[in-house]
Amino acid sequence: MKILFQADDYGITYGSTYGVLHGIEHGVLRNTGLFVNMTSSEYAASRIKDFPGCCFGIDINLVCGKPVSDPKLVPHLVDENGYFISSKKQFELHKSVASKPGEIGIGKSFTDDPYPYDEVLTEMQAQIEKFIAMVGNKPEYLHPHSLITPNIEKAFGVCAEKYELKLSMEILFKSDFHMPGMLLGKELAQGKNSDNPKDSDTYEVQVAQNVEELMMSVMDSTLEHEISICIGHAGFVDADIFNVSSLTIQRCKDLQFLTSERLLKFVKDNNVELLTYRDL
Repeated sequence: MKILFQADDYGITYGSTYGVLHGIEHGVLRNTGLFVNMTSSEYAASRIKDFPGCCFGIDINLVCGKPVSDPKLVPHLVDENGYFISSKKQFELHKSVASKPGEIGIGKSFTDDPYPYDEVLTEMQAQIEKFIAMVGNKPEYLHPHSLITPNIEKAFGVCAEKYELKLSMEILFKSDFHMPGMLLGKELAQGKNSDNPKDSDTYEVQVAQNVEELMMSVMDSTLEHEISICIGHAGFVDADIFNVSSLTIQRCKDLQFLTSERLLKFVKDNNVELLTYRDL
């Protein structure tokens, strides 16, 4: 039996960076995606060489911090100060409808795509090139952050082909892999059919839920499948995270689960193989 454990947002803040590294060293994390446009990105990139057993991809970030490319080249993605428009603000600015079953991410619920394809492609390529410059090699997989729209998905396909990268969306959403707790406790808290996928981003929900308990209650279901995938947002909580993400307390709870004695015992007792995207 095999499980792929993944933590997104590596490098979004120093606290999140340290938390992901802790999850790799002391837990089951074997896959994480680097943010290349944040103040802690350079440090996060510098630590990749210390963990050759971990698969490092890139999380394409279009909703926080400043773009890698010249803001003048991506005017619809940034505000008047040159910072990315947050996903929350995009939903305030643009009409949205409920996502349809099978659609990837909440961004597809926009009635009109607020992300121009040419601008998204420009920034996506700039972020991939920066990863290569920072790390010294290509990312091992390509992954979205926060939301995805048709234009963003199209740009992902083009970049995956151009740079010969594995596209996480194709693996995760066009396969028969079992996903016992996608986004770890987050989906379990909100319910898979929630009309508002952002419900679980509220501070109160994040404080109240017990991610370890929620996830351990469904881990036995992985024994019925050859391959399972669990994706979370591990990290230590620092002050900066409250300025760049609505997902805050959730991160340390995801990390608690990924390093918990109960999970480590489950992995050992059931001879679980910890997968990376290299294996898929």
